Amino acid sequence: MSPVRLRRRFGLCAVAAVITVAVLPVPATADPGPDPSATDPGDVAWPASLPDTADVTLVTGDRVEVRTNADGRTAVTVTPVNGSGVFHTRTDPDGELYVYPADVGRHVADGLLDPELFNVTGLVRDGYDDAGTDSVPVIVDYRGEPSVKTLTARTAELPGTEPAAPLTSLGASATRVEKDDAADFYETLTDDSRVERVWLDRKIRIRLDDSVPLIGAPVAWESGLDGTGVTVAVLDTGYDVNHPDLADAVVGAKSFIEGETVQDGNGHGTHVAGTVAGSGAASDGTHTGVAPGADLLIGKVLDDTGSGLLSGAVVGAEWAIAQGADVISMSLGAKTAHASDPISEAVDALSEETGVLFVIAAGNEGQNILGSPGVASRALTVGATDDHDVVADFSSRGPRADGVLKPEISAPGVGIVAPRAAGTAMGTPVDEYYTSANGTSMATPHVAGAAAILAQQHPEWRAGELKDALVSTSRTLWDQSLHDVGSGRLDVAAAVTAQVHATGVAEFGTVTVDDGTREETVTYTNSGDTDVTLDLSLDMGRDLEVLPGAVSVSAESVTVPAGGTAEVVVGLDATLDEYGVYGGNLVATGGDSVISTAIHYVKEVPRQAVTVEVLNRRGEAPTEAEIILFELTGKARVAAQAQLFDGSAHTFQVPAGDYAVAVRIVQKDQIFGFGQDTDYYFEPEVPVTGDLTLTADAREAVDISARVEGERRRLQGESIVVLGHREREDGVGVTFGHIASTAGSDAVYGAIPSRTTAVHGTFSFSADIGLATPTYTGELRVGRERSTLPLVTDQLMDRFDGKRQYIAMPVGAGEDADYEGTDVTGALVVITAGFDMAKVDRAAANGASAVMFARDDDAAPLDLLYLGAAKIPVLGAPYGTSAALREAAATGRPFGVTVEGHLDESVGYLVPLDVSGAVPSDLTVEVDRRDFAELENDVRASGDSQVTVEALHTWRDGQTDSYQVTTFGYAPSERSEHLYAAGMTYQQYLGTTLSAGPSLYDVPRGYRAGHEYESDWFHGPLVPGGDPASACAFCRTDDTIGFDVVPVTDGDTGHFGSAPTSVTYHRDGVQVPGVESLAVPGTAEYRVDAVTVPYTSPAAPLWTRIDTSWTFVSGAPGTGTIDGCGEVFEDPAGCAALPVILTGFDMDLDAHNSARADKRFRFDLLTDRAAGFTGDPDVAGVSVEVSYDDGETWVGADKVKHDRRGGEHAVTVAHPDVSATNGFVSLRIAVWDDAGNRTEQTVIRAYALR
Repeated sequence: MSPVRLRRRFGLCAVAAVITVAVLPVPATADPGPDPSATDPGDVAWPASLPDTADVTLVTGDRVEVRTNADGRTAVTVTPVNGSGVFHTRTDPDGELYVYPADVGRHVADGLLDPELFNVTGLVRDGYDDAGTDSVPVIVDYRGEPSVKTLTARTAELPGTEPAAPLTSLGASATRVEKDDAADFYETLTDDSRVERVWLDRKIRIRLDDSVPLIGAPVAWESGLDGTGVTVAVLDTGYDVNHPDLADAVVGAKSFIEGETVQDGNGHGTHVAGTVAGSGAASDGTHTGVAPGADLLIGKVLDDTGSGLLSGAVVGAEWAIAQGADVISMSLGAKTAHASDPISEAVDALSEETGVLFVIAAGNEGQNILGSPGVASRALTVGATDDHDVVADFSSRGPRADGVLKPEISAPGVGIVAPRAAGTAMGTPVDEYYTSANGTSMATPHVAGAAAILAQQHPEWRAGELKDALVSTSRTLWDQSLHDVGSGRLDVAAAVTAQVHATGVAEFGTVTVDDGTREETVTYTNSGDTDVTLDLSLDMGRDLEVLPGAVSVSAESVTVPAGGTAEVVVGLDATLDEYGVYGGNLVATGGDSVISTAIHYVKEVPRQAVTVEVLNRRGEAPTEAEIILFELTGKARVAAQAQLFDGSAHTFQVPAGDYAVAVRIVQKDQIFGFGQDTDYYFEPEVPVTGDLTLTADAREAVDISARVEGERRRLQGESIVVLGHREREDGVGVTFGHIASTAGSDAVYGAIPSRTTAVHGTFSFSADIGLATPTYTGELRVGRERSTLPLVTDQLMDRFDGKRQYIAMPVGAGEDADYEGTDVTGALVVITAGFDMAKVDRAAANGASAVMFARDDDAAPLDLLYLGAAKIPVLGAPYGTSAALREAAATGRPFGVTVEGHLDESVGYLVPLDVSGAVPSDLTVEVDRRDFAELENDVRASGDSQVTVEALHTWRDGQTDSYQVTTFGYAPSERSEHLYAAGMTYQQYLGTTLSAGPSLYDVPRGYRAGHEYESDWFHGPLVPGGDPASACAFCRTDDTIGFDVVPVTDGDTGHFGSAPTSVTYHRDGVQVPGVESLAVPGTAEYRVDAVTVPYTSPAAPLWTRIDTSWTFVSGAPGTGTIDGCGEVFEDPAGCAALPVILTGFDMDLDAHNSARADKRFRFDLLTDRAAGFTGDPDVAGVSVEVSYDDGETWVGADKVKHDRRGGEHAVTVAHPDVSATNGFVSLRIAVWDDAGNRTEQTVIRAYALR
């Protein structure tokens, strides 16, 4: 059967990047032309990676790429920076993907490393992917209370860090870790005992004329209370320095955003500041703030896009307190699943130390999702209500993760009209000076202004008294849950007129029936000069109904002495109520005052002890284990998790119900930490009705393996991906597994057969088993005996081709003493001990030409990944197949070893394992070679030989996510990949250099068993391309032009990739600045200029710069659309393909993308139009020039045969001798038609000369 050649007519891509967004204003500027050295204000960056693609460098230096293809399939590719190449993955019920290098588990478990440093979903969401930043922002928390000087000095000692910003309230420093130095940072960090914890410096964001009277502020004003003498700090996006409402209010301002002044380019900060203390000058007092007499400090801690760092907010708060702030308003935050984090800890510490009240937005995430720092215990956390005192649907509800009531109070946050910053459009603009906005951001400054009024009235009060007074005098909203609105809606009038205030919240938190009776004290404080008697009553009807006697108060009334306090006790009998959430109020009435204390508790169902015992394959406690317990019959969106290190059991306390249990058991070498065995244990359905013990005993594990019938060549492990996925009936699920490169390792992977089967929902267990022919094959020669010697090796070592015969010299453990009296010059030394890089260096220093490790017992693994620095070849003999070698080495006498290297050619198999319902007792996959398609990959190099980074992604039918770790190879090379055909879709990924340059994907596709396919990777020259399979690669509607383009394609079908590119757009010769699609007011000549720089490394000297200019004439299309238009435009009324001339090349280049010098060279310049174009495709003219000095001088091609209709223009060039060139050929081409459409392209170093 002839192979199917996956090659197209020219280098345009079948899957492409859409860079159309929306019609934007298009003011004209002069045309400066593309500038490769800087981005012009009129330029827009071509996406640094294709749409829905994100590269994320972790704090360890390892890189994770997440790509979502056009068909919705997601490919997660992990590239190790060093180490074992093993990664653990977990996808939580809320969809957050965590990728942990195997060696960080202990540091996450003991609190040294924040798990969010490995939350790939969160890192991308916060803009911490590689396209967004070249550094990782972190907060380094040190033990004790180091001084500012010490904090700065210690952080400077960590590799790759920028100058630190001390956070004295935390004893920590904020810094950024350069991603290029992340591996060194991580290694140094883990050896520094002074470091207590490293947090991800997470992004915080903004929390998006009747409200002031609604809360009773005018009553306070009539009493002369308007915040005068009180300073409120607003930490936000800055303020409009010229806004009339804020002209006299701001007494200090500072920007903590590099490169931005305090001027508000967002509008959020101005709106918040005006709500606190705006004068209303621009509205004749209509839109006056709550405390117009207060002074404002403005700390710009969020940039003009509305985002900033946790550490920036902490620094801003410390600055505000130093400047004399009495109240700090923070309408910002980030989602959190925890009861505490760095900024919350800082808020609590600063409030306790200084007495400053922090008023913080709860967040706009809706049900059960609170934001940080609103979770801080000492903060007054604010929810949002509308003008009917109903909780806003967006307002974040409690309780906190530990069951504590948050928010404590609510305030108006819907349709709030307040100052508008000049030039901004946040919210719904009302006029030049005001805008209307919704959010807990809008509610929070109402409460901050009220706090300022109270602080004016009671200057001696600290944060706790202000908080209690505001909460206990709020208007109780009896028909709404405490978790929704807190104790009640802010009532300034009641706060300033009340003579008595009380404890705001009597908090019992989470209780169980075993707690019996509990008590909380409520204190009443009388700030007046007369005694006050209050009648007390309980109303517990705001959440679940409370049984009689469950909640009690110690008195029916209480007299609070003038200037003094009185206490009552609220009792709770935890044995009485049913399980659930309870809330109500203790109401105190006396005279005209109504004082209300919120009473809150969560009664948990009885907990059952579920103990999971874990044993390795020797029946001992494993090196490490991770356990997940996932509730199946409830609605929890989190899974209980535990990690063990040298321990054998963990006990979970959980409510009765049905659970899924997942355990990963890892046994590592105790000396070097390499993974030896990794086994999984899944119980898909475990009913928990009482205390229970489960045992995950890896002695029962069966190996995950594959056997290919009909394949005679020896295969060994190259990679393995293991995933277990448990999904509930409501669609919420968890994924648990790992990704490992097994090349160079004889680590074992397996699973323990399940005892239960999934009933509620589904369970699937899968593995992708990568096999390949070995890089080296060996033969052992002892006397006349010959035997096969299986070998493994490092992936990046300087390998060799062909046979080498060695004299093998045993040197025991490979220590210095083992070489005494032994001449190993030119020999292969055999070390019968665990791998150690120092032993490799010692062997080389003694003159050995190669080293082989043959472990002397099965407790010391052989894992030789990523030893590229080795000075001599490093080989390994797996324990299970090296008995004869060890016997020969035990004699101490020399013997013979023959090693044959296979560098340029290899054969690979990808074998899928799929089971459902439960893990079976047999995990060996037996397949036939005839079940596979054969894909011949020809990988070319960009110049000299290079290391390649490769991955093969797989999707089963119906599967959306794929995970793979990269393996390393060489270019040029040939590899025969065998792909299991039935029910599978594949996508290849390949990069040609570790240091720089693009990576290419192919189009996700299926293959037919028994068929052969060919694919040619990095067949140059690389050029930008469009999508010929899409009718709308270059298309337009009646008012917008869009482009469906990828930055680089090669000469084969469906290969596409990314590269740094800047783009400028022009209409009738005038540049249109800063847009990603062109507004089209009428027929005109349009030009799109792109400058692409695929490679920047001397190791990859080709395709160093590509300039492409597409010129075309276009007018509005008629009615109707074409296929593919909807992929680019939303609901287009009319759509047509543009007459853009697309170009590509077909060159007969060698494996290094070179042609012979001093010879005539013929190639085809290819032209075409986008699929769907219905006009005349003819090309009227073609021009081709060549340069041998990177474009300094140009000469015309010797011959160009113009193919007007066929689009294949034959070009002949007479190459000079190499000595007359710089070793490369650059191309400059132009093609045009009779209608005024023209494409010009310059490719610097299009191919090499040899």
